[in-house]
Amino acid sequence: MTKQFASHNPTGSNMRIMAYVMITEELYDKDYVYKYCMGFDKSRMPKAYKNDETYKDYIIQALKILSQQQETTQWYSDITGIVVAFGKWMTTWFTSNLGDAMLAGEALDHIKALFLSAYEGVEDSKEMALFMRHESEGRLHCEVKLYFSPPAADVAKAVGAIACRKPASEGLSLLAGSNESWSVFFPC
Repeated sequence: MTKQFASHNPTGSNMRIMAYVMITEELYDKDYVYKYCMGFDKSRMPKAYKNDETYKDYIIQALKILSQQQETTQWYSDITGIVVAFGKWMTTWFTSNLGDAMLAGEALDHIKALFLSAYEGVEDSKEMALFMRHESEGRLHCEVKLYFSPPAADVAKAVGAIACRKPASEGLSLLAGSNESWSVFFPC
């Protein structure tokens, strides 16, 4: 496998990264794969091909090669917004709408405290961040929306946040986490 697979085909790389996340985090339907996907893993390899590379092995190996190529990783991150966090491809942001800004104080304090307790134990924490924005979307009253960076997924899930796209940086403020997270997630 060559460096060319990643640097000249962002769509293919996107698909490989998506497959990698689905495989390593077990986000696929195992029953369906077992029933319909020959060659997915060793248990599903046809006898004639039992010594060949499985799809799962191929995806994991492809991402190991990609992650070892620093310039390709940076190039890929610049194009797609997918970052490497804690040595792992992390892509999913989470959001939680706390509702009316006038009534969100208690929930905001609880989530911030939960985040800070998780944040303390992280060695390289510049990718772990909790952002906040007041959003009105044309309404009279604004709502407080929190955005959890991908490495903060455990905290996000603990408070019932839902997956979302990476937020635009306009109007965001850093509620908790390292100031370095700005340059990681929203480079100039």
